[in-house]
Amino acid sequence: MGAVELGVDLGTSSTVAFLRRDDGTIEPVLFDGAPLLPSAVHADPGGELLVGRDALHAARARPERFEGNPKRRIDDGTVFLGAEVAVESLLGALLRRVAAEARRIGGAAVTSSTVTHPAAWGAARRATLQRAAAGAGLGAVRLVPEPVAAAAFHLRRHGAEPADLLVYDLGAGTFDVAVVRHSPGSATARMEVLCSAGLDDTGGQDVDAAIVGLLRSRSGAPELWARLDNPATVADRAARRQLWEDVRNAKEMLSRTSSATLYLPLLDTDQLLTRDELERLAAPLIQRTVNAIGATLAACPVPLRPLGAVILVGGATRMPLVATMLHRALDIPPTIIDQPELVVAAGSLDPMVTGRPGPAELPAGWTGPVPLSGGEHSGGLYLAPASPASPGPMPAPASPPGMWHPVAPPAVPQPAPHGPWPPTPAQQGPAQQGPAGAWRPIQPPAPHRPPPPVAAPPPAGVTLTIVELLELTTPRHEGVTLRGQLHGGYGVVEHVFPTDEEGRLLVFPDTAALARYAARDASDPLIATPPWQVRAVGSDDQRYNLDLIVEHLSGPPDRWLPSFVCRCRDLCAQLAVFLGLAGTDDLIGEHSTIDRVDAVLRRHPADVTSRGARRRLARIDQAQLVEDWTDLLALIDAATVRPR
Repeated sequence: MGAVELGVDLGTSSTVAFLRRDDGTIEPVLFDGAPLLPSAVHADPGGELLVGRDALHAARARPERFEGNPKRRIDDGTVFLGAEVAVESLLGALLRRVAAEARRIGGAAVTSSTVTHPAAWGAARRATLQRAAAGAGLGAVRLVPEPVAAAAFHLRRHGAEPADLLVYDLGAGTFDVAVVRHSPGSATARMEVLCSAGLDDTGGQDVDAAIVGLLRSRSGAPELWARLDNPATVADRAARRQLWEDVRNAKEMLSRTSSATLYLPLLDTDQLLTRDELERLAAPLIQRTVNAIGATLAACPVPLRPLGAVILVGGATRMPLVATMLHRALDIPPTIIDQPELVVAAGSLDPMVTGRPGPAELPAGWTGPVPLSGGEHSGGLYLAPASPASPGPMPAPASPPGMWHPVAPPAVPQPAPHGPWPPTPAQQGPAQQGPAGAWRPIQPPAPHRPPPPVAAPPPAGVTLTIVELLELTTPRHEGVTLRGQLHGGYGVVEHVFPTDEEGRLLVFPDTAALARYAARDASDPLIATPPWQVRAVGSDDQRYNLDLIVEHLSGPPDRWLPSFVCRCRDLCAQLAVFLGLAGTDDLIGEHSTIDRVDAVLRRHPADVTSRGARRRLARIDQAQLVEDWTDLLALIDAATVRPR
């Protein structure tokens, strides 16, 4: 029977874990289908400790037995949740859930674990965490500072040169900053935290609170806000939870759009929030973190080298204002990462942290897959193995790079690609074994022939970070296609798809046809992405049955599925932009019927039967909605072709 090694980031608001199998593959531990486990604990009257979403659910009825951030209580010894409960028991309950999910996913016992902690934690706090982990089924436990794990994650992807790295960790509830020095040794890389500091009262939740304060100040109805601020009934507690979830979703939405509309429960009104307003609210909080960085650098007890990178960690760093203010203060463009919540847990399994070498059968330089989300061996791109002829990793792009892009040595130039980026050199190397379920070329080259070329990443400043295999059905086409993400600087994302010489979307009848097409034409970096780098989970998130949209929306709104409609709308918007479809602004642009419906469905992701949703949808011309969707799908169909 095999064994599983775990890396755990027990955060203030969310816990994240990655597991490494015997063959060296790394994947996230999913909790109820998501990589983030709420770091919440609820003590039921029988003494059982519920964690994660179970704890959140139980807290609706018995909020006095709920602790949402047990990590913040690390110094308290015990917490009263209907009865005295030791803090290490709360932390241990979270870690036991992690261990149980890892055993279920990995199909083997957990033999060793790395658990991260803030760099500023002293011996007493670390001892409490060690005791909590000891009885949680994590095997042999190693404690590692969080910034060391984050630095290892960065170095593995951008070159392990000697450097001082600043790790900026802005989570939901706290902020931490640290400078990590990397000094490569002859055998293993050595990393140490030179200085660190933190703010226990600054995080993404404080931005949420500022947004709620703004909404309260301009909406009136103080008696209803009193019920939202101090709910006394189950209904009021549900309304308060909906409000704060909508505020958080709107904040995340404003990292991509200029405005968002929030529905205020109990008040039954809408409020518009703009990005400018969000940035005015968030700027003083982010400035506090910038001031903390300056004080930390000034008080560092050892002379510092020029900073080699600024690494953003924590979900709150998704706000574009964070990167902007840090760049202005430090004169260094921060490294933008697709899923900053996962960095510490993924980095905690790096050999530079664990000292555990990779499996002997893997090629030299291989660092293993680091999935983004969902499914077995699925998610982001694997790091390509380094070629013996390669001088080393490619230099970091001038703009902040994305996460987990392949590193490829130069080789023979290829013909101009069909995609939107300029031609790039191709990588040569033998095909690698991909994860189960991913498509593979069905005719590998003969041993005596040179292997087919594999396209290199896009040029500096633009990074192809994620490639997904999509199942697509339109009124006239059915099959599979690819979707890639191009990341430029400061979080700018462009979605790209495979096209023919005339710029039409390629939809293949099946994965074998896609593989055959890729084998004969490797000039397009998207088409030529090696199979083991393609996210191919087969989950609902990658199935787009667009021909059902019109039929679906022709029925009564209470039968609509918000997640299905919103996902399809997002894909169609990406296709409209990428394919340059004329006439789509009126169909799917701002204030269009489709856009207005999309806004309502996103505010009510569970269903559309609430009074507020019904009232808003009643204003929609359903006949116009169906007509617009029919016209939009016709435009996409006309720009789609099945390759010969």
